[in-house]
Amino acid sequence: MSEGRIDPGTSDPLEPLLRAGPLSASGTVRLWKWLGVQRRAHSWGLAVSAAEVRAVLRPVCDDARCRGARVEQLIVLLKELWAMLPPETAARRLAERGSIDWRAHDRALFDLLVRICIDEYFSPVPTADGRGRAAARVDDVAPA
Repeated sequence: MSEGRIDPGTSDPLEPLLRAGPLSASGTVRLWKWLGVQRRAHSWGLAVSAAEVRAVLRPVCDDARCRGARVEQLIVLLKELWAMLPPETAARRLAERGSIDWRAHDRALFDLLVRICIDEYFSPVPTADGRGRAAARVDDVAPA
């Protein structure tokens, strides 16, 4: 993962990813912030809507595809950004009391994000009139 690639002397841990990532610098920062919001919400027991995840990841995948990035590069970026997010104290507190398996809970959310990212990356690119892309499946919901 990213631990070996990020220079500890770098003031901004995102900086190496901003220079060589599959997305624009602003797109990478927006994705990192959005991932943090999703992780935080999920740690408090809120369900993450797959339809919302698709709506956010669709333009991310489109941008990566337009830049010539492979899906593997996008998945590596997701993993690196996820690893940089701070652990959520709400989930850890519950885990410490034995209420939940925090790591499994966190991993389930990340797995959903990766699965949808791959699905969106390979989904048909919409035509000029907006047709050709599969609709988001509202019934796909991450376990709370």
